[in-house]
Amino acid sequence: MMKKFNFLRGIARYSSKMTLASQPLVGRIPLSKVPSRGFAEGAAQEDTSVLKGHGKKDIHEIPAWQVEWVTGEILSCWSFEMLANVLEKYMVKEDAMTDQQLNLALDRMARFDMVPDDQFYDRILPIIKEVFALADRQRVSGFTESVNYLAALKVQDAELWDLIEKKLVDERLHRYLDVDQMIDNTIALYVAGRTESPFFEYAEKYMIKHRRWLKREKLSMVSDIYKEIGSGSDLFFQVLENPEKPLDVIDV
Repeated sequence: MMKKFNFLRGIARYSSKMTLASQPLVGRIPLSKVPSRGFAEGAAQEDTSVLKGHGKKDIHEIPAWQVEWVTGEILSCWSFEMLANVLEKYMVKEDAMTDQQLNLALDRMARFDMVPDDQFYDRILPIIKEVFALADRQRVSGFTESVNYLAALKVQDAELWDLIEKKLVDERLHRYLDVDQMIDNTIALYVAGRTESPFFEYAEKYMIKHRRWLKREKLSMVSDIYKEIGSGSDLFFQVLENPEKPLDVIDV
């Protein structure tokens, strides 16, 4: 069950500085090709991915005019159908989009308070899933930003959130997050109702270890979340109350 957290919208929009052409798209390489059931080993395999083999271009291989053109098209959209058309044209067919432009599209959805409909779930979400499938430590910033937008949009798709958890926990992308990204992913998983995720334990240990980098404006949010889900040690809550207090004088 998705939880309503009004502050997430602001975090999703402004949690990281958007540089539209800073990095190549994460997921334009297709998911692994799996033969249809009953095919003999070595038989022809069908590429069932949405992105059809795209993804080998670096951002520097995309002409500057095309980056600006695609950005302009995204900014002119105000519906899921329009954004789906842009993503399918420039990400699927022409292989000419960056992960930051994908987040710009998600930002448009959040700014217009769009409620995900069939256009989103049938056309846009499959592309996002393939982007996430190849997320790695080089792309944790864009990945975190996307996750926050999806939480703000109240996207309800078990497969999507399973994939996000797999990336953060099983593939251990949590090791490459900074403090702000750790907190943002914590909030997103809470909003998505993933309160049993082992990620919360990793986040707690990380925030205790890197307590001096915690920003006070987010500490009350984190404290409220951990109290609501019944998690967090006494030491953790004392750190959230005063992250500058030395551990050796904190009563455990």
